[in-house]
Amino acid sequence: MPLGRLSTDYKLYVFHGRVAAVQVHLDREHGHRWMLFDPAWRRLSSASANPDPPPPGSLAQMIIGAERLAHGFDFVRVDFYDIGSIPRFGEMTFYPGSGLDRFDPPDLDAWLGKLWLADAAL
Repeated sequence: MPLGRLSTDYKLYVFHGRVAAVQVHLDREHGHRWMLFDPAWRRLSSASANPDPPPPGSLAQMIIGAERLAHGFDFVRVDFYDIGSIPRFGEMTFYPGSGLDRFDPPDLDAWLGKLWLADAAL
């Protein structure tokens, strides 16, 4: 990673012990944008002019780690960085963006809410 650049931030949305989505934050220092993918790296958020980033080399490890850390919670977002294809834990949060973040398309918000309210895992 070039000096002066922030690492890409991967935020895994875990509902009832299963990762449902991965939010990727890019270029925080200059042109911050984020995208949402499913665990198979298919884009869930609206398309943009920017190409999709490749999945992190440690995505499978991130998913395993996030699901272990989230065990017993109906929802938690588990954040990681991918440094040299090694997942590095960032933090866990139970109310990302204080519940005020907007999703594009807006029906993503409803989909995530349904997952949170579901009784069973995905």
